[in-house]
Amino acid sequence: MSGMNTRNPYRLGVSLASARSFYPTLRVWRYGTEFGGGFRFLEADPTKPEDELETQSDYSFNELADHLLGLVEPIRLLTAQELERTGFSEGFGIKEDLEPSEVVEFVNRFGQIGLADYLRLAKLQRKFTIDKGELTPEQALALLEIPYRFLPILKKSYKEEPKRWRSMIRKIQDGDLIPFAWIQKDLFDLARCIQILLALDKNYLDNKTYLTLPRMRSKELRRFLFASEAVMLPKGEDENYLPLGGKKGDPWGVSERKIKSKWQEFAVNLNRFLTPITYNAIRREEGALTYQKTLGVETWLIYEILNSRASIIEKKCARKSCQRRFVGYRSTARYCSDTCSAVERNRRKRERDRSKDSSGRSQKKKQTKGRTNAKKKTVR
Repeated sequence: MSGMNTRNPYRLGVSLASARSFYPTLRVWRYGTEFGGGFRFLEADPTKPEDELETQSDYSFNELADHLLGLVEPIRLLTAQELERTGFSEGFGIKEDLEPSEVVEFVNRFGQIGLADYLRLAKLQRKFTIDKGELTPEQALALLEIPYRFLPILKKSYKEEPKRWRSMIRKIQDGDLIPFAWIQKDLFDLARCIQILLALDKNYLDNKTYLTLPRMRSKELRRFLFASEAVMLPKGEDENYLPLGGKKGDPWGVSERKIKSKWQEFAVNLNRFLTPITYNAIRREEGALTYQKTLGVETWLIYEILNSRASIIEKKCARKSCQRRFVGYRSTARYCSDTCSAVERNRRKRERDRSKDSSGRSQKKKQTKGRTNAKKKTVR
């Protein structure tokens, strides 16, 4: 992937290496913590041999994207109560953390995530210290994204339990243990990438795919700003909440510098998630095991959407009590699931029945009143 900035619309060319048919690797993961709860992780079932890795092929990519967008909440503005409680000024946003139990359910159902970034894994393989020694607690703190307040506990473990320390680092290097911070970051970035891909129109030239983003006011740029989370909205609202405003040359109050930054971030994340394909296309034979062991939902989902010519868009469920985001093939789809469709169908039926009953009773009253008046006239 490569992004290009000119006076014309931003353009991103897609050049994917041909990959053999593949699906996300499916392993049994469990949630755990170490160092007083400072280090959270998912660990693979150690009883499953690496040469017997299973893959998930029961779900289509739009079903997976649908569940992903249901798992990850979009960034939102803080409410008035939250601003008062935290002391932040107006305009600050928040990204809700993921619930570990929901993440475990997701990866055990659809496939793993968090191992596609080879560069991030390579930082753990390198020997940073001058004497080529092992990873220090300070280095592990930064690489594994552990809060700084847990550094004393890491140092104590490093000093008193060296075998346990080395075993944990080795499991991460081998891909048998994934830091929860990596998984959450990749799920957040993947959800943004999917939303952007659904917001942009794919173009084709010489049978190759490329994406463009207008730099002037347009519906496509507006969709990109919301999908990339360059613009935040109050909780429960969508892009129709209010019109974005801004000065001339500053589309909807968002600077061109920020738009360019979000576009480049999008390209970086696509490259990061597709690494297992681009890397192993060169080292296909020697990296066969690595290729399969690191394949996850991020690689498969991005690859399938970029290769597909089907028209898929993101929508919001028309059921008022749901309003869940979902991915649909058909432009006429209005509900996120058969359940919501059935509930709304039954609701409309009840309304029609009540309307018929009401009109029937009104008509009956008129007829009764007419007969009563006729009797009165006869008596007179």
